[in-house]
Amino acid sequence: NGYMGSQERSTSLDEIFGVDRLLLLDCEYTCWEDSLPTLWADPQRPAELIEIALVEYDVPAGRVGRSFHALVRPSMNPVLSAYCKGLTRIRQTDVEHASFLPEVLIRLEAWRSRSDRCNAPICAWGTGDLRVIAQDAGRHGCPSPLEGVREISLPDLYRAAVSRQAFGDGERDTIRQNLGLQQCEGRHRALADALDLAEFLRYLRSMAKTK
Repeated sequence: NGYMGSQERSTSLDEIFGVDRLLLLDCEYTCWEDSLPTLWADPQRPAELIEIALVEYDVPAGRVGRSFHALVRPSMNPVLSAYCKGLTRIRQTDVEHASFLPEVLIRLEAWRSRSDRCNAPICAWGTGDLRVIAQDAGRHGCPSPLEGVREISLPDLYRAAVSRQAFGDGERDTIRQNLGLQQCEGRHRALADALDLAEFLRYLRSMAKTK
């Protein structure tokens, strides 16, 4: 999950590699077979968060660090679709034993508020995940702890850095295949996909060094 279009302000490679730390974000949300093609157009079946992960990324060292990970119990559609369970491998019992979103966001904010993380930009595969967090938080009547945080969209960086052929449709698996990047074990789980963003950042760093 995550691409859903481009951010308003583009970010250059010089800017992204000029910071010390990033927080790599990935989320999974409720979905049905028609959700992605229609961008969750059915108001009775919105994208509700079911998993959130954030991973520290030390930019100069190119290393991942500590992480935040939580499953989330959806409220509007508490029963996961067969499609969603097949895609994410998240079981119905997993979300039934999880906390609802407001409690998860309180824990997320506590984790992010440490002095070495609070000013770190969020880096994700597109802007969709941050948008879903804000929308889902709004349905629960609570603010998103990531509201106003500087965001960096990896697809936007790749669109500017690689050939049109390599970029393809902008999906991470397309770019991965076209560039021969390492496969992601555990794809479509939030923590695995957040850690996978580091592989894409390392490739960009190698490109910048050769220029």
